[in-house]
Amino acid sequence: MTKLLQEAIAELKKLPIEQQNAIASRILAELKNDANETLVNTLASTEAVIWSPQTDDKGFQALSDLLSGDFGARQMTPIS
Repeated sequence: MTKLLQEAIAELKKLPIEQQNAIASRILAELKNDANETLVNTLASTEAVIWSPQTDDKGFQALSDLLSGDFGARQMTPIS
C-alpha cells in the first residue's frame, strides 16, 4: 500500500461510520467501473473465431464423443 493511500485511510478512519461507508461505496464503484471498462476494451480488441460442428465432420464427432462420455464408442452423424 502506498504512503498516500495509508494517509487517506487514516483520515477516513476519523470520519463517522456513515461517511466511511459512503466513501467506500464510491471507491468500490470506481474500481468496478474500471474493471468493467478493461473487460469491454479487451473484448472489443479480441478477434472471434466462429466454428460450427455441422460444417466439420471430425470436429462434430469429437465434440459428440466428448459430450456423451463415450469417447468414440457411439457414432453420431451431423444434421444436414
